[in-house]
Amino acid sequence: AFFFDYDLDGWLDIFVANGHIQGDVELRETGVVYREPALLLRNQAGRRFADVTASAGAALTVPRIGRGAAWGDYDNDGDSDILITSNRGDPDAGRRPDDGRACLLRNEGGNRANWLRLRLEGVASNRNAYGARVRVRAGGLAVTHTVRCASSYLSQCDRRPLFGLGAARRVEGIEIQWPAGQVQTLGGVEANQSLLIREGEAPRPDR
Repeated sequence: AFFFDYDLDGWLDIFVANGHIQGDVELRETGVVYREPALLLRNQAGRRFADVTASAGAALTVPRIGRGAAWGDYDNDGDSDILITSNRGDPDAGRRPDDGRACLLRNEGGNRANWLRLRLEGVASNRNAYGARVRVRAGGLAVTHTVRCASSYLSQCDRRPLFGLGAARRVEGIEIQWPAGQVQTLGGVEANQSLLIREGEAPRPDR
């Protein structure tokens, strides 16, 4: 499970890769299944979470023996895609969607809103900037992201923070708390771009 902003509205949503841990649970318990569909919960402006699994695409409703899950912008189009890993294989391997293969779900709707992606590079801090905390302000919202080397069960999400900006076309400010202790504050930048920020330096386009 992890938090991410799948629709880029500036509010963190929740994804859960489901699957019971006991393969024989259906023989012992009524109403409990081994293979389960994933769960996508949309953050409704901080008021509550709504289950939007069924409307987010048929691939999310396929029952799987889900274990690991990670988000990342694998196609670099400005939104978060999802990778799910499943447990075990079946005699019908290759014919079932839950036969132990990884499943890559491409986000085809999230980049309708504005976004900003950052790649941090430490100098005094570790090069991958693990442990850095980034706070972005845009459109009246402030979102904080911590760069981590582990995100979900046996999984690592994209280490490039991706911020949904909603309708805001400009970021008002960026604050980075580097692991070595430096706090770096940056002025406003335009939305819908990827930036490389080296510790203590001005941002530049991330090619």
